[in-house]
Parts: sequence; C-alpha cells; structure tokens
Amino acid sequence: MSLVNEGTGIVTLMDVREPGIHIHLDARLAGNGDLCLEGQDLGPKVRELTGDDEYEYFLTVRAEHVGAVAAALACQRANLLAALRDAYANETFTGTADLKALLDQHGIPCETHVC
Repeated sequence: MSLVNEGTGIVTLMDVREPGIHIHLDARLAGNGDLCLEGQDLGPKVRELTGDDEYEYFLTVRAEHVGAVAAALACQRANLLAALRDAYANETFTGTADLKALLDQHGIPCETHVC
C-alpha cells in the first residue's frame, strides 16, 4: 500500500483488481478533523450483487471520536492514517465491515452511507 499522500492527506487502504471486480478504498482526515473513508467497487461481480456496475460507500467518524479510533488501533492520533493503512496491508481489516466491527466493539459512533 502507498504511504499517506502528503499533498492530499489521503491514504489508499485497498486497491484490489481481480477479474470482474475493482475495489478501491481511501481514508483521510478532513479539515474539520473527521475521519472519512470513501470506497468504490466496480465491475460485473458488483452488478451480480447490487444490480449496478458501481457501488460507492462512505464511513465517517466525527472529529470528537477520532481519538477513540486511534486508541482502539493502539496508535497516536497523528499516526491514525498510517495505522489504518497497516491494518489493511496486513489483512487485519479486509473491508469496511472489519473497521465497523472494531468501532462497534469500542462503542465508537460512525455514520455510513451507500449509493
């Protein structure tokens, strides 16, 4: 996985390209301090599951809870994006459902949206 892009502050957590599907997931800390994950799944396999070739999803942890996310990942807030990147790289997390489960386990609220 790539390192945090210093210009954009975005880290790529997943970029999987397999026959019939492309899965891409990015994370960033927004200017207001929110943790934002943005994902997109593309391809015929997605159509089989959703009826459309494209599936987009978003997960947001509001700024006041970002410190709790860092604590759950046993890292400093300043290293949160790198810790997330590492969790996906070593397959501790294999999708947003794994991160959502960690948030739920620690009572950390988040907002999700799909389209």
